[in-house]
Amino acid sequence: MKNYKLYLIIFAIVGLCHSCEGPLELDPTQSIDSEKLISDASSAAVAMTGLYSNAQDFWSDRAYFNIDVLSDITDHIGTFTSLREFDENDVLPDNAEFVQIWVRAYELIYNANVILATLPTVTDLALEPLKAQYSGEAKALRAYAYYYLTNVWGDVPLVLTPVVSLEDVNLAAASQSEVYAQIIADLTAAKSEVAAGSATMVSLGAVNAMLAKVYLSLGNWSEANSAADAVMAEGYSLTPNYMDLYNGTVSSEAIFQLDFNATDANSLSFWYWDKPGGRHEVAPSQMILDAYEEGDTRRAAVADASEGAESPFYVAKWSDFALGTDNTIILRLADVMLIKAEALAEMGDYDSASELLNMVRTRAGLGGLSLDASNFKDAILNERMIELAWEGGHRWFDMLRTDLATQFVTSKGLDACKVLMPIPRSEVDANTAIMQNPCY
Repeated sequence: MKNYKLYLIIFAIVGLCHSCEGPLELDPTQSIDSEKLISDASSAAVAMTGLYSNAQDFWSDRAYFNIDVLSDITDHIGTFTSLREFDENDVLPDNAEFVQIWVRAYELIYNANVILATLPTVTDLALEPLKAQYSGEAKALRAYAYYYLTNVWGDVPLVLTPVVSLEDVNLAAASQSEVYAQIIADLTAAKSEVAAGSATMVSLGAVNAMLAKVYLSLGNWSEANSAADAVMAEGYSLTPNYMDLYNGTVSSEAIFQLDFNATDANSLSFWYWDKPGGRHEVAPSQMILDAYEEGDTRRAAVADASEGAESPFYVAKWSDFALGTDNTIILRLADVMLIKAEALAEMGDYDSASELLNMVRTRAGLGGLSLDASNFKDAILNERMIELAWEGGHRWFDMLRTDLATQFVTSKGLDACKVLMPIPRSEVDANTAIMQNPCY
């Protein structure tokens, strides 16, 4: 049987450079020469396109859709046993859906490592003006992939250089604190390399938004506030109509999103949308349905299902089940505003926190709230749940950092360690240095 991780590496490399000019010479049983992958400005551009393709693979439906099924806003109503395990928070180590999240994250990380290791060695003058930007984009994408990995699995292998031989594949997991330290180091370095730019690429706004989310997860309020300030200084603005965020365009609110087309499609709407166009495999939970206030325009994200459906409602944010062209919004302004509101409230500035929160509520057609020490935690967490529902696992990550995930899991009669997912069985079998997570 071939070593699983080496197979992954070879697959990732081939995917990265499938359109590079010239042959890619590999000895698949020994090593991969990363210097053959990028030799000039043209092949570097191809490599960056490949890296964003990896990002699409990761944030298409696996990480983007599946992680929300772990949370309290989504119920599994279909027949896929793998998704039932998500909904029950009792995932088996060989669950194919979770294996794919792990695999695709490390594909992205490996290819980012190749780019970062190779760029400094290329002497093409045409590449010089682009090296810093490419480096920053690769570091940011690597960092954000690790952000997802450590939230889902806790301690994970921290791979920062290309794996070139079988001897390199047995890697112990780094502690979550070590992973977060590397995430912050990557994003801090990326801030000095990337420029302001389009929401369809990693820009300075995107890097600072990633930092804001990382500091939020760590409870570093001052740093989260500063990173959010840096994002808001870039000139983003709330889209007047909430549902226009999901009409396939790049809105004024988008900080980082991945675009798809009929050739390069995703299946988000297939899982959410009502039959016969979609599968309606999952549905909004009763908890979130009850949480919508009267007059909240965000309720349009939940639509009425056809008569006789297992659930009378479905998620309508993602709607192109025919072609799969729905864009995945990874980071947007409302998220950052609510991060800043929470950070300010934690530091005692309730008036400024209320102002930010109410800007988001006003867009949703709701009246304002006055935050204070007694209510800000629940109010902001609830607003984040409604505002960011079904957009890439925000709710589950919020539940993890506030201990709601532990309460949610133990209320089902499970051990608290079920908040972390099992390391894929294939990884444990191939990597003799890694230990399975508790509970599994």
